[in-house]
Amino acid sequence: MFGSYILEVAIGLVFVYMLVSLLCSTINEQVIARFFNLRANTLEAGIKNMLAAIGTPGGALDTVVEQVYENPRIKALSQNAASDKSRKPSYIPADAFALALIDVVQAYKDNPNSAKSPLPEALESLGEKTNIDLAKDLVKVEKWYNDTMDRVSGWYRRRVQLIIFILGLLIVVGLNIDTLSIITTISNDTVIRSALVASAQGSASSPSNAGVATLQKGFEQIQLVIGWSPSSL
Repeated sequence: MFGSYILEVAIGLVFVYMLVSLLCSTINEQVIARFFNLRANTLEAGIKNMLAAIGTPGGALDTVVEQVYENPRIKALSQNAASDKSRKPSYIPADAFALALIDVVQAYKDNPNSAKSPLPEALESLGEKTNIDLAKDLVKVEKWYNDTMDRVSGWYRRRVQLIIFILGLLIVVGLNIDTLSIITTISNDTVIRSALVASAQGSASSPSNAGVATLQKGFEQIQLVIGWSPSSL
């Protein structure tokens, strides 16, 4: 055990909020992000944004994006790709996107009468027949895509931060996680304080992939310092 009383109280308090943070992250990744397909939807929004930014007409934008996603290179990345209810991929490598986009552009060029809207000028030069030009096009599109994905990652992080903030607020209120009450309880109860410090030490030495197990065990330990009681109602 740690010899310092103040340090033990601080460790107990940090341990409580570490578990709350872990709970928020777990709910977001395992429930919210999966249910709402958050990563895949953010990725698709980023692709639409990058194509719209170069002047892709509104009528053609959705069609181009749809054809990119229907390209075998991209469709193979989807969950349950062989099913009619496949989910769009949450990650697309730059080289796969570049090849898929060039395939779409070439298909437009081969059969321009089938296009609902003309291609933007920025895409007209893609997909030339020579290998040298094609290699240059791939490099340009990959860089363009990677630059866009840097911004898309920022969008996703901000969304996740907002979701976790809201989750944290709901959990703190729902479980009555009161910092002053926790400090008072830990300070006055040696048994609880020692148990929390021991749990904190155990979680620090546990494998990084033992998140759910650590979460469950940790909340069993902190239930004595959180929650609603008759006196708090």
